[in-house]
Amino acid sequence: MKRRIAAYAAALGLAISGLVGLATPALAAPSCYEQSCNNTAVAGTNCTSGAYGIDGFKVVDGTTTLQTVDLWYSPTCHAFWGEYNQKDAGGVDLALMGISAYGGIGYSRALDTYDGFNGPGVWTTKLYNSMQSVKFCWTQQGMGGDGGDSQTAIGGCTRWR
Repeated sequence: MKRRIAAYAAALGLAISGLVGLATPALAAPSCYEQSCNNTAVAGTNCTSGAYGIDGFKVVDGTTTLQTVDLWYSPTCHAFWGEYNQKDAGGVDLALMGISAYGGIGYSRALDTYDGFNGPGVWTTKLYNSMQSVKFCWTQQGMGGDGGDSQTAIGGCTRWR
């Protein structure tokens, strides 16, 4: 009887030690986080993992989409970026606008710009930390980067985030 109990105890001990020894997969550390992401190219990071569009719009002519403007957020990196996709040729000015402290006061400024983008093609801004309030804008070439708070034929912006 003692041998049987000892055998069960030994088997139970082996089973428990086997469970404890199992490794759990590690989550990849973000390649940058909040302020260390500022002015970093999105493509060189893992910030797109789990990222989602938080605002955006399309410029449509009839049933044809001419442009898409998207503001992205990465919960992994706590950072924002803008992505612009132009389907046809034509010049536009693009800007990711920001205010220093999220929800704070101050003057908006261009964090990243592309003056004279000629499509077709895609342009992605650099990353900027989530401690800032941001919006992503487009205007016709030569009209400046901040398209205002509504979408018109000459420009537009996502909402402030």
